[in-house]
Amino acid sequence: MSPSFERLVVNAFGAKNTELVVLGSEPLTPHYHRVHVDCGDFLRSHGVHPSMWLRLWFDDDGKDHQRAFTLVDADEASGRATLEFALHDGVAARWSQNVTAGTRIRASLLGSKCPWPSEKPAPGTSWERTVLIGGTACVPAIRSLLDHWSEAPATVLLHSEYDDDRDIPLGLAAATDVEWFAMGDEALLTRTHDFAGEATTRFWVTTEASATRAVVRALRKDHGVGKERIHAQAYWSAAG
Repeated sequence: MSPSFERLVVNAFGAKNTELVVLGSEPLTPHYHRVHVDCGDFLRSHGVHPSMWLRLWFDDDGKDHQRAFTLVDADEASGRATLEFALHDGVAARWSQNVTAGTRIRASLLGSKCPWPSEKPAPGTSWERTVLIGGTACVPAIRSLLDHWSEAPATVLLHSEYDDDRDIPLGLAAATDVEWFAMGDEALLTRTHDFAGEATTRFWVTTEASATRAVVRALRKDHGVGKERIHAQAYWSAAG
């Protein structure tokens, strides 16, 4: 398959490319799937950082289809990692459900970095709480970040789309406060407001595109939360 314009652009910006080899897969819930992969020497060569993600290039009837996935339990020594898929009807979801051991898939590293590389919001202070807002597609990144930020209290506010979403093994510390909200429930936005007045609380907002914009808009305009306290990135769009 010839590379798409999108893949050519990613390469032009200096992407590091590799191929992942599938080792196996397993369903965790009817709407959440896990795929184990071997990354070869790639992790050892480029290192692993919290919430590290790769661009995977799926074959969509001979066309490139790009989606980004956080590496779970990435191990530089063995070169192995896991990918987790929140299942929606689409090329990536179908691939995760049907893939077999030995399958290869192209992957690119470009743009991945850990938010808030400095642990201090201002000289002489530290972050006292992290509020993470997302959906099931964000679970791997949330787990990775909270492993890295293990000392500060955290509150996780999650959108659910299916009844079985709450059965997903989150793998978070028992002390982590996790609250679930139905997709579109404005109570999540209201709950976010409860933390806005805490000057040493930061917000990691990575959910559906319109929901991400609504949360950030409320934090910035209604509560005056500085942009240095917010990391925002839309993980997917309901508009397609």
